[in-house]
Amino acid sequence: MVPSAKDGGRLYIAEILLDEDSDRFKYMVSTHMMNMTGALERTEGEFVEILRRSGFEIANVHRNKGFISLIEAVATPWVSKL
Repeated sequence: MVPSAKDGGRLYIAEILLDEDSDRFKYMVSTHMMNMTGALERTEGEFVEILRRSGFEIANVHRNKGFISLIEAVATPWVSKL
């Protein structure tokens, strides 16, 4: 269970973040992911929406020179009411 917003609840997600502008790469990687696992790769904007609906907001995105980024999300007050 993630601690409440009051208690500093944080969520860390290590994930490939697709570039919003690179449609060709986005669809190529997502098609591969769908064929292998039945899932999709997502853009930062898509993660913002998923996390918002789950009671989190993105505090920071740590990108590196590789494919994997670290998304740091914090619990919003909505989560603490659950």
